[in-house]
Amino acid sequence: MGFPSSSRGPSDRALVASMRDPASDALVVLLRRHADALHDYISATVADPAAAEDIFMKVFVRAWSQLTVRRMPAESALPWMLAAARDAAAEIDIGRGPSPASNPEDAERALTGRSGALLAALEGLTSREHRIVELCLVEGRSYRQAVRHTRSSDRSMLPALLRPRSRSRGAVATLRGSANG
Repeated sequence: MGFPSSSRGPSDRALVASMRDPASDALVVLLRRHADALHDYISATVADPAAAEDIFMKVFVRAWSQLTVRRMPAESALPWMLAAARDAAAEIDIGRGPSPASNPEDAERALTGRSGALLAALEGLTSREHRIVELCLVEGRSYRQAVRHTRSSDRSMLPALLRPRSRSRGAVATLRGSANG
């Protein structure tokens, strides 16, 4: 199965769209693309290596069963996967360190201090994806809440963008009315 290609291969959106196709290796490609960043984040937040491995596997099982293009507000699946890792870590008590969402300093350290793989992956995200990661992992919001928040932030600019247009429409209507009268 062919995918639209980018400089790093098929986009995450294209991979997610076709990962349930039995003939596709999309899930494997997605796993390889984000494995290092996810491993770094999970290792920074979970003390027990066995629990970390469990969480890592849960993220990809959840991705296969739950992730859809509709849940991706931009191109990367990484914000969703990081939020899924945080949620899976919250379900495991054994060997778990403090929750990143409970302490913003720990969350920021987990996001930036562990290794270059996670930092490099975060640098490749759009500003909206960055904000989603911040809302989920630093502020402790659910992925759904974070996506809704970023959408409402985008929408809050809409009235300002439409205002000049509506004023110009009113001026055109006034001119048409005076020209016809």
